[in-house]
Amino acid sequence: MLRWKAALPIFLLVSAMLLCEWNILALRGHPAAARVSTPTQLAQVASTVAPTSVPATPTASATAPPTSSPTRTPTNSATPTATRIVPPSATPTPARSLPVVTQFVSVFVPLQFSTFYTVTASDPDGDALRYTWSNSNPCGKFIWTENSRTAQWLHPDVPGSCPQEDVHPGTITVVVRDMRQAPGGATVSDGQVTCVYTRGSAPGQGAQCR
Repeated sequence: MLRWKAALPIFLLVSAMLLCEWNILALRGHPAAARVSTPTQLAQVASTVAPTSVPATPTASATAPPTSSPTRTPTNSATPTATRIVPPSATPTPARSLPVVTQFVSVFVPLQFSTFYTVTASDPDGDALRYTWSNSNPCGKFIWTENSRTAQWLHPDVPGSCPQEDVHPGTITVVVRDMRQAPGGATVSDGQVTCVYTRGSAPGQGAQCR
């Protein structure tokens, strides 16, 4: 008796719940549920009627729009800088040196009736030298070449050549100039030195050079 009293509230609660469910079925038009009016009838019909599943209404899930990742602009670590082009400066033309005369010698050779004149010169730049000789006394014959540093004055004491005298007066001049090849193939001279010997056919050394 005590057990039945304790289970009575649970039975009534279950019956009420079943009754509510079947009333809902009746409202939906279920034929078996329309005949249920008491908890006993509800228990009888519940065993024959399978509960209908109410399809779940799909709920639209909020789909977050894809977010675009920020575009990274490539940057150059080394920023190119404008390079200033400096035109090459004109190479200055090195100064050229004049020939240097170190000696002048006059030698008389009686057997040849001649006096020989020799000039010794050089060029600091290593250029070739050219010689131009001249004699102020027209007697006899004065022999020289441009490439030779020696000149010869032939002066025999014979009629038609030179008068009979111990020393024939005269001024012997030699111009020494350096010659080099310029761009384009032309031959140019950087300068000259002029030496003057005033003792005529007499032997001796030294000359005035400038």
